[in-house]
Amino acid sequence: MESFMKEHPELKEQCKRKKAKLSQMLVDVRNEETVSKALENLEPLFDEIEKQLISHSEERANWWLCCEHVTPADIILCILLERLTFVGLMERYWGSGKRPAIAAYRARSQAHPPFMALPRN
Repeated sequence: MESFMKEHPELKEQCKRKKAKLSQMLVDVRNEETVSKALENLEPLFDEIEKQLISHSEERANWWLCCEHVTPADIILCILLERLTFVGLMERYWGSGKRPAIAAYRARSQAHPPFMALPRN
């Protein structure tokens, strides 16, 4: 960041703000209470997503989150589900039958050709 600011002095103020924001983010991810609260805040979100997915009646059985096509909302949700799986939190939010519609949605998204083409860690 420092070398970038030297190369682009016209962006110095934006870089300082970005650096401060990243520093605060690092503090937050190291704070157990902050992380715990953020994870707890996901519970009502997943309840709403589960309700939305369950509400897709027979004629909408093949819908994604909002419609029959993948939307930016689906992409964001797939990223969130993938990250939570990566850090071992799948069971907390949709594993062991807790939210079966989300589990089915994740399985469907992983079988979707564009998702399958993504590089894996």
